[in-house]
Amino acid sequence: MHWPTWLTWYKKPQFRDIKEYSQAVGSGTRPLSPDGRSSSMIPRQLKVERVLENKTCSPMSLFDFYMYLKHIEYSEENLEFYIWYVLRPWPREASPLNPTVQAQEL
Repeated sequence: MHWPTWLTWYKKPQFRDIKEYSQAVGSGTRPLSPDGRSSSMIPRQLKVERVLENKTCSPMSLFDFYMYLKHIEYSEENLEFYIWYVLRPWPREASPLNPTVQAQEL
């Protein structure tokens, strides 16, 4: 099996107690975290809908997203359920992607 390159170096962030962290920031014993708005912004075209429709390339393909959920977040069952729900055989009039069904539910 081919592993994505980011999987070999990425580590899930450690748990941080929000109360302790906010007290440390408030008292000045810990500097504020960077806001992440540096030069590495997320492209506008990269949307979760495009990833779920498998319209993106690696490193943000649907497969890469699945591998991230499976090996880093340990929550791949959410994506598996979504794919099952969308791709299961529905009667044409009851399809979740049918706009008339969505309009009737509102």
